[in-house]
Amino acid sequence: MSRLLALVLVVGSGCASYGFNYLHPDLPRCAETLRTFEEEVADTGTFEFVSFNIKFGEEPQKAMQTLAKNDLDDADVLVLQEMDLPSTRLIARELGLNYVYYPMAVHPKSGRQFGSAILSPWPIRDDRKILLPRIDSSDDIQKMAVVATVWIQGVRVGVVNVHLQTGLTPVETGSQLQVVAGCAWGDDNVCPQAGAPMLAETPYYIVAGDLNTTGSAHIEVAQTVLGWRGLRRVSGIGSTVKFLFRFGRLDHIFVSELLEVLSSGHGSGLFATGSDHRPIWAELRFAGRPKARWDGFDSSKPWDTFVGRESICGTRADARPDRR
Repeated sequence: MSRLLALVLVVGSGCASYGFNYLHPDLPRCAETLRTFEEEVADTGTFEFVSFNIKFGEEPQKAMQTLAKNDLDDADVLVLQEMDLPSTRLIARELGLNYVYYPMAVHPKSGRQFGSAILSPWPIRDDRKILLPRIDSSDDIQKMAVVATVWIQGVRVGVVNVHLQTGLTPVETGSQLQVVAGCAWGDDNVCPQAGAPMLAETPYYIVAGDLNTTGSAHIEVAQTVLGWRGLRRVSGIGSTVKFLFRFGRLDHIFVSELLEVLSSGHGSGLFATGSDHRPIWAELRFAGRPKARWDGFDSSKPWDTFVGRESICGTRADARPDRR
């Protein structure tokens, strides 16, 4: 029988604290439709993509103020990392965005859910999570990627929201990204999960999030591995975090060849963002000629039903930890 939770022992500061990793390949999953595609949204051929690691989801109101201050609160796609469900719901409902959220763990530091979400005013479909291989490092929390198809302006766009482990070597960073790419695009040789490919075929793809690339070698490896899938890193984003004595580039956006980058950057005010990261953004345009708008979209297909009547979206009695 598959196990929903696995107990993780995290040792630090001379004492032990406990967190739980969600190791089920599909669960828990929470989703909600707050905006329908029939509503009038500008159809311009250009769109805005934003990624934001909101530290432990602790200050969603301040994070929303940061998005508004930088004119990023009306993005076509917003991918978030380090989120709990209440913070995800608050942001989605305040901004009027559909969302899908997968927690990856209950974090030992916060005692709350710790996961990733994709939000958009456009329909989100065919979402899945990719469990990343656990690599021995200082980071004991299960990391993952969330993949989904977002129908931006009626055009099918594959979105991958990535959060890699901390403390990895460049080679280990490449190993985790190979699993992300293999599962998303269907390479059974490197994807340990069933059901690959997890993204529908489309010429438009975006991979973004917190890659924890602590050095230039990590970034080079990420560019190489995702480059094998025809993706290129968006330049001009700059530093997204500040370490003790230097700035770092942990957060990135990669796009496929037929997405033209018009502009990009990061939000201002690093220490007033509601996080220890800056939000990053890219203004993109569909190149080539997209297929007919909404071609293949099925509005009658159920999507936002919570998995399990009382799943982790609330509390499920059988979601007990594995106390091996």
